[in-house]
Amino acid sequence: MITATWESLGSINLVEKPLPTLKPGEVLVRVAASGICGTDMHICNGETPHATNQVTIGHEFSGYIEDIHPETKTSVKIGDLVAIDPNIPCSQCSYCRTKKYHLCGNLRCIGVTCDGGMATHVA
Repeated sequence: MITATWESLGSINLVEKPLPTLKPGEVLVRVAASGICGTDMHICNGETPHATNQVTIGHEFSGYIEDIHPETKTSVKIGDLVAIDPNIPCSQCSYCRTKKYHLCGNLRCIGVTCDGGMATHVA
C-alpha cells in the first residue's frame, strides 16, 4: 500500500509498505478519510520528540472495519464505519487504572508513534 511517511526532517514521502498484519486486540480499518493538521507538520519539522522516525502520519482519520483478529473483543462488526481515537494507553499503569490515560508513560499514538491514517489500511 502507498503511505505518506515522515522519513527525514522537513519531508513527507510516498512510501510503499505492506498491509498491516493483525495482532490480538486489533482490527483492520480501511481508511476512508484522513486529515492533516498542525501536529503532522510539527512531526515533519522534527518538533515532536516522541514521534517515531519513518512513521506513517495521520492521527485524524475514519474508515470501515475490514477485518477483526479472532482474539479481539469488540462491539464493532466488519463493514462498520468508525472514527479513530488515536491514543492507545497501556491500561496497566497506575495512571491508566485511575483513568488518567493522558499521563500514561507507555501511551502510543496512531500516526505519531505507530503508523497512521495516511495509508489505505491501519491496524
